[in-house]
Amino acid sequence: MPQIPQLKSQIHKKKTQDLTKHENKKQLLTDQHEKIRNYNNINNLIDKYIFYLQYEKNVSPKTIENYSLWLNRFSNYI
Repeated sequence: MPQIPQLKSQIHKKKTQDLTKHENKKQLLTDQHEKIRNYNNINNLIDKYIFYLQYEKNVSPKTIENYSLWLNRFSNYI
């Protein structure tokens, strides 16, 4: 017959492991959501900057094209 304290210890250990797994999954999901939010934020900033260059600074269309290309590549890289 197993000893009761030993069983309690095993049950507690199992609950702790399950809780840790759950917290790790939750943190992973939170990190993924944060990356998506940051990605969207960067793209919004790029769009605003391109708009600023195009309509306020009145730069050439080729400059707009080039800046858009490289800023979007940078955004995808990070």
